[in-house]
Amino acid sequence: MNQPMAAGGPVGTTRNPVMVLIISMICGIYGLIQIFSMIGELKAYLQKDEIQAWHVLIPYYNIYWLWVKVPKWVGEAKQKAGCADPNPSGIVLYIFVGLYALANDLNQVWNPRGLPSG
Repeated sequence: MNQPMAAGGPVGTTRNPVMVLIISMICGIYGLIQIFSMIGELKAYLQKDEIQAWHVLIPYYNIYWLWVKVPKWVGEAKQKAGCADPNPSGIVLYIFVGLYALANDLNQVWNPRGLPSG
């Protein structure tokens, strides 16, 4: 099965960031599944072996990883995709609603021009 390709690599799944956040608040396992999935898509897009989703499971390091490293990589992906605003969502969003921020930023990578899908 061929995956659609973007400027940097394979295109990931477009998600509704609000629903990802709400459902993950209700079911934490869903949130972990989404994080692993989104990080895997980001790794495939950037083709960087240093991006490993299991880092989210390491206490204390995961805070640094999710708040510093992931936004940096998302910024690289947005720049590579040619997004109008290549900056990732702010640190405040990543701290308080990280799943929303990551899903929203990756949606912009998968659709950098903001065109409706279909």
